[in-house]
Amino acid sequence: MSETRFRGAASGSSDIEMGDDMIDSSPVKNGFGRDRGTCNIEIEVTHNICEILKDCDIDYIIRFKFGCAGIVHSVTDADSYSSKQPEPEMLYEKTIRGLKISVWKDDLTTHKVDAVVNAANEYLDHVGGLAKALVDVGGQIIVRESKDLIEKCGKVKTGDAVVTTAGYLPCTKIIHAVGPIWGTDNQNDARRLLAKAIHSILQKAFECRIKTLAIPALSSGIFGFPLDLCANIIVNTIRTREAYSYPNEIHLVSNDVKTVKAMEKACSQILGYPDNLSKGISGNKSSSPTFVHVIKLNCLKLMLKRGKIEDQQTQVIVNTISSQGDLTQGMISSAILKKAGSRLQDKMQAALKGERNIKAGSVIKTDACSLNCSTVYHAVCVQWTDHFAIKVLEEVMKTCLEYAQKDKLSTISFPAIGTGKLEFPKSVVAEVMIQEVISFAKLNRSCKLDVYFVLFPEDLETVKAFENQMQIADTQLKTKSGSAKAKSEDNSYCKMDEVERNKADKSDSVGSVIELCGEDNETLQEAQAWIKRTLLVDHHSYVINNNHIFYLGMKEHEQLQNIEATYGISLVEFLSDTEAHLEVKGHPFSVHRAFLEIERLLCFVQEEYAVKHERELLQSLVQWMYADHKSNVTDYDSEANMIIEKAFLKKEKSVEVNVRDVQHIVHFIDGNAINSQQQHFHIERQCK
Repeated sequence: MSETRFRGAASGSSDIEMGDDMIDSSPVKNGFGRDRGTCNIEIEVTHNICEILKDCDIDYIIRFKFGCAGIVHSVTDADSYSSKQPEPEMLYEKTIRGLKISVWKDDLTTHKVDAVVNAANEYLDHVGGLAKALVDVGGQIIVRESKDLIEKCGKVKTGDAVVTTAGYLPCTKIIHAVGPIWGTDNQNDARRLLAKAIHSILQKAFECRIKTLAIPALSSGIFGFPLDLCANIIVNTIRTREAYSYPNEIHLVSNDVKTVKAMEKACSQILGYPDNLSKGISGNKSSSPTFVHVIKLNCLKLMLKRGKIEDQQTQVIVNTISSQGDLTQGMISSAILKKAGSRLQDKMQAALKGERNIKAGSVIKTDACSLNCSTVYHAVCVQWTDHFAIKVLEEVMKTCLEYAQKDKLSTISFPAIGTGKLEFPKSVVAEVMIQEVISFAKLNRSCKLDVYFVLFPEDLETVKAFENQMQIADTQLKTKSGSAKAKSEDNSYCKMDEVERNKADKSDSVGSVIELCGEDNETLQEAQAWIKRTLLVDHHSYVINNNHIFYLGMKEHEQLQNIEATYGISLVEFLSDTEAHLEVKGHPFSVHRAFLEIERLLCFVQEEYAVKHERELLQSLVQWMYADHKSNVTDYDSEANMIIEKAFLKKEKSVEVNVRDVQHIVHFIDGNAINSQQQHFHIERQCK
């Protein structure tokens, strides 16, 4: 060991030789620079995850773990334009010889299928009507490919069809079909040519192995074909086609109400009643839903339907009420009271027996008065406050289902509890309600119960959330099934408007965008994979593998206990000689929040460990000391030692450090230090 007294480092006069290359003076390499870099990846996340990210320093976590920026952007109105368009609506569906035929009110430029049909002219000019609309969205690649086809093959004859790619449209192919112009041809020829055009479309779909195909009312627009006749020819031609394997779904699509009605009428007359018995656009939506989603588990069926809860004819309907039992408060309760009559409030008061403040999560039963059901379950919910509100909703669902079983009921209808003035996130409500029904079905395998979730037709965001969660639940149930047979027997999922649900998935995902920025595309892809694996998948249980769990102290374990209590989750810590992990269990919404809190905590721990390790390494090489006027020499601790050494290597004139809660200002040129009590010390630097 050698000892050297430091003098005048700033002037270069030192009694030791220690160049900058001997000690790495750079900070811990965790990527905390603010430069965005030259590469970027954008990841859309759901509104649910968006709410979580508001309270989480995701940028810190991503920067620390991957050394790149993770910037959260709210989606602008322009970004979410498509989500504000009128929602696709299915009015009719019928399956004939394995071919599913449906009628949709939707914009063909946004309709989700494998291929759409364009009403083209013989030169594929795309200068007006539907053709222009498709090109405006799909881009000039459609125009270029169309010109190439005309140059190569000549004009497209009436009744024929050709195929191009779809550019930026949500489909992959466009089938350009030339229909007849009414009035210029003999009317019998016009009928024949329209039928030929439909045959050509179906042939192209078969050749291109297109599964789902959207067809407009070909020739009915500027080509002047009578609408009802056009619809009848299209539907009848589809009905009489040969049984091919492609396509297996045909959507008859228009954004025009009159055209949609004509298509629906033609289908009903030629194909018969729809499979779902929906009355469609001209029907009564409150009493006849335009779609049904079903999950069947053991003896229980869970069904989604659009309608008004007060109109339901199940044996019991569920109402949400305030803790005072005032049925005039809340939209659902007020609507039920209005239809049931004032006696329902009297029944409620009698059931309360003078109690003025009902406990959250309680369910009170009353007669239904003038409603179409026999009983009303009045549930007390609470304003959204994260984990506690979730617990209350779970309790309400359990109690209502248990009451229905105890009362030997076979049907029950729930509204979307808490999605109004109580301000629950719609996706959370959907997930909790669906999962509680599934849990009940698993625990009560012999309970025969039809459960309806009745969704207000105009509340499209809630409808989307429930459709999305039904799909997730179905997927999870199928994954857990032991075999294909078990899947068929224990879990059947009836999908009546898959295109609308897929559209809902995308719309629901556009809550925020996480922009990953950095210099290395490989690193960005690693970060992207981590986000997709952890944030974009719902987890009831998630395992965090991180050996820095070994370094959690008492303070950190207290923080884990706080996370456990705050989010209502459970934590299990596993430690072995070689690995450590934490398992987070609970509701997916809470698991996501807790997971990110724990990840941030582990980043802090890892950073502290890295800094501590760096300090100890530095201290094993260089030690700074201070001596009082009596020559009593004291080592600076590892933190102060590293601060002083780095300042010295940067050739700074002075630096301030903390020594046992007393500030020391170290002056390198003078070779001394002065504390806040104006005491003077000589400083020394020793290489080991």
